[in-house]
Amino acid sequence: MLTANICFAQERKDEPNIVPVESSACENNPVAISIVASEAVQEKERVFVIFRAGRTETETANRKRLAYVKKNSLERRAAFNKLEFIYALGEKSKDEGKIEFYVGGRLSSIIIAPKNRTPCLDCCGDERYYPQDLVKKKRIIKRKHK
Repeated sequence: MLTANICFAQERKDEPNIVPVESSACENNPVAISIVASEAVQEKERVFVIFRAGRTETETANRKRLAYVKKNSLERRAAFNKLEFIYALGEKSKDEGKIEFYVGGRLSSIIIAPKNRTPCLDCCGDERYYPQDLVKKKRIIKRKHK
């Protein structure tokens, strides 16, 4: 019985932390990223960050999401300067866009991204890091009738 409890406790630890798109994402996303960094330091492993476009998103939007998150969240955190990050674009997901964080080869966290937007990466701080649109909205030109 004790052995089964230990096995199940280890199994739960290996499940990834999933941060959905909701009102608390601005607080939870930075925490999830910090947990990934902490695990990488403890395990002395590199971090693989895989960006997956949502079912209805373009690969261009996904590339912009990668550039934005890399520059505005991961590279500006002092604790991350000592870590090795590998960035990649993955296959489209079957539903929403995702950012997956692997420590070594183990899936640690998944941040769900709003459609055609970046995830909120900073709680209660500078508005530059709140979700940004990744696609240009089509401008409707009104024609004057003669």
